[in-house]
Amino acid sequence: MDRKTRTKERRYFPRVNYRATAELVSRTGRWPVQIVDLSFNGALVASPYNHQFGSDEDLTLYVFINSGDQIKMRGRLAHTKGKYLGIECKPSNVDNSTLLRRLLNEQTQKFRKS
Repeated sequence: MDRKTRTKERRYFPRVNYRATAELVSRTGRWPVQIVDLSFNGALVASPYNHQFGSDEDLTLYVFINSGDQIKMRGRLAHTKGKYLGIECKPSNVDNSTLLRRLLNEQTQKFRKS
């Protein structure tokens, strides 16, 4: 079994390609970022800024969705590669969980139809 297969099998919540603006907040500041993909347990974001987050630093990600709502997710930095930040995070409450689940379902349905 190769590394890619193990990673895929380990992922319980699938990633969904989704483009949106977002805001990343830490104890040291706030930065605009772009969502590249999203799952129930995390997000991959693109940022032109050189972030120096600690692995245990608390982060909050606000995802701005088309309906005008925002999804608040809390977590930590999982990895970086160039301008991309992998954030391991979860919705901050039941309402945010509901919004995220609905968004992921809608995006999955769009993908299946195309």
